[in-house]
Amino acid sequence: MLLNDASKKMRHSATLTINETVKQLRKSGKEVFHLGFGESPFPTHPDIQKALCDNAHQRSYLPTQGILSLREHVSAFYGRNYQ
Repeated sequence: MLLNDASKKMRHSATLTINETVKQLRKSGKEVFHLGFGESPFPTHPDIQKALCDNAHQRSYLPTQGILSLREHVSAFYGRNYQ
């Protein structure tokens, strides 16, 4: 496969390099506490999987301040439980 010369100068992602190193260390039997973001070691709850599938058609960014109804619910929760 031919690649554009500019693509040959691209650096590897530091995050992906760390993830690969963690996988190799674990495979060799070492205990690793990986505190980075990315792939979760926990299974995704079926309700979350369904919500993701149901909303896959939405491709636009959310408002920078967040979803108003969610902000209102979070605010009400903290108002009830922490005041």
